[in-house]
Amino acid sequence: MLEAPDQGDLNLTIRIRSQQEEKNPDNNSRNITIRVIDKEGRVLILADAPHPDIAAIRLALGGVEQIQTESFIISDFPGNLEDYSLLILHGLPSSNHSMTSLMEQIAERRIPVLFILNQATNPQLFNRLETGCQIVNPRLAPEEAQGHLNRSFNLFTLPEDFPSHLAAWPPLELPYQTFALSADGQILMTQIIRRIEMMDPLMMITSAGGAKYGVIAGTGIWRWRLFEFVEFGSHVYFDDLLSRITQFLLADEQEERFKIILPDELYEYNPIRVTGYLRNRSMESINTPDINLSIQDSAGNEFSYLMGRQGEHYQLDLKGLRAGLYQLTAQTDYDSQHLEFKGDMAVSAFSPEGTHAVADHLALKRLTHSKNGSYLTIDEPEKIVTFTKELSGKEPAYRLETSWFDPISLGWLLPLLVLFLSLEWFLRRWFGTR
Repeated sequence: MLEAPDQGDLNLTIRIRSQQEEKNPDNNSRNITIRVIDKEGRVLILADAPHPDIAAIRLALGGVEQIQTESFIISDFPGNLEDYSLLILHGLPSSNHSMTSLMEQIAERRIPVLFILNQATNPQLFNRLETGCQIVNPRLAPEEAQGHLNRSFNLFTLPEDFPSHLAAWPPLELPYQTFALSADGQILMTQIIRRIEMMDPLMMITSAGGAKYGVIAGTGIWRWRLFEFVEFGSHVYFDDLLSRITQFLLADEQEERFKIILPDELYEYNPIRVTGYLRNRSMESINTPDINLSIQDSAGNEFSYLMGRQGEHYQLDLKGLRAGLYQLTAQTDYDSQHLEFKGDMAVSAFSPEGTHAVADHLALKRLTHSKNGSYLTIDEPEKIVTFTKELSGKEPAYRLETSWFDPISLGWLLPLLVLFLSLEWFLRRWFGTR
């Protein structure tokens, strides 16, 4: 058991002891940085009716030591939110439970809320909450939609191979079609309906009135956790997704008015994208003042940068860093205050040939799932024969495309016609006179 500091960054190097006959020891070590936050959170899950999503959420958050969860059906809840730092509302507010008094407590104490929408959710009551997200167009009937990761989302990071796991998860059932987000809102996932990628959000993070909110636009996340285990043998990626959303909503915004976010994995010579956030006293994102960033390596060499502006935040791509440990310091002056953020970076050596010396069958399996294919091994000759026969029996796919163009747009055509006409006139005159 490792003894972590009370608060701050913990740099770790994980090594596996090499065997004598091992020819490739390059992939036996990895550098990681863990940020230790001295804070615990109590999460209250309220539901309009019993649902397997509730059990999936509790199981996902049960492995996070700093988070305690409790769940109630709304009709059985005593009604006091004083001891809770985050609410998860499943199918609430509904026509049967408007939650007027609870919503007053949420607004007064600025408690962050994660909404999971279903058919019981009342869109009029939801829109009155002023969460930075409005339901614009209810569906006539629920629609099934898979998730597609929005690469521009930058409030927190997810593993690089998370999209391949997301592609294997089944669709959620969505009762509402389109949403309107505030300027501070960000879309974590968009919808895929009948294999068509839509711009409508499936999962989003918003903020309003100094509080943060998350919205999952459909139900059935319990099947995500189930399929993650069936396809990949563990619940890690689903549990990690719920954990990161929860921890982001639990984070104290007053302590994070100024923060810097780094990718999970940092490799030498690869561009490292640094994202900076600055908020005013109303917790609105701004990027008016300059942010100065400095990095110091283990030899004491210091490198200074000025972060660029991207949308409502800051962004900088660090290039050419060698493997090692670095100390990062970001500073800015705003509203007569000097704000400073300090952290550590552990940059690992990059050797893809040495790290991946054999075929990555897990990646191949994820690829087949994302393309609706079949993953077969050499130990399954009967399935290979059957699959090949099915492919050969299918009719070839073709389509007819028709395009039109205006010959007058072909500038070279006129000189060519003039040339031929002139040649014809010349030949006629020449042979006609001889």
